[in-house]
Amino acid sequence: MAKIKQNKKKFLIIEMTKTETLEVWGKFGGAGICDICNNIPEKGFYVAVLNDYLCPKCFDEWLKNAKRYKEDEYFEKMNFDDTIHRLKLKNLLEK
Repeated sequence: MAKIKQNKKKFLIIEMTKTETLEVWGKFGGAGICDICNNIPEKGFYVAVLNDYLCPKCFDEWLKNAKRYKEDEYFEKMNFDDTIHRLKLKNLLEK
């Protein structure tokens, strides 16, 4: 089941399997493929501020260098809330 991943930088992140990405974004072209390296991990991370799905390796590298910007918060929250809503509709979010 997908779950919200806490992090020190307070980004809104959802850990998801490739199957869950297909359930949520499949009809929009989402296929569980890392948006940086194009690998297809069994589990990865949805990064709401980027609106991207990343494999664990790319996610760790991104998080290490990422900075939060106030002007991105609205976009990040909108993407996060939309994805959470889609996961709940499919009963795929860990409670």
